[in-house]
Amino acid sequence: MKKHVNSAHLNIYAVINLLQKEQSLASISRSRDDMGAATPKRRKNKVKTDERLMKSWQRYDASRTDIPVFLKGDGMRCPSKR
Repeated sequence: MKKHVNSAHLNIYAVINLLQKEQSLASISRSRDDMGAATPKRRKNKVKTDERLMKSWQRYDASRTDIPVFLKGDGMRCPSKR
């Protein structure tokens, strides 16, 4: 919803319109999911990051790694704001 806002302080009517647009987008994606359509493709780097984090969590859950090692590894490899 943030990408559709063009000012810092909106009036109530603009908020209502934004919420209605958001609801219609959500209902469209829900109906698409119900029909069995494929999910939209994600960027390759996001997919790789998610896979790496899932593997780290699985290692942590299986007690093959402790908290400091987890935090030094993939757990803290988040993109930083510059």
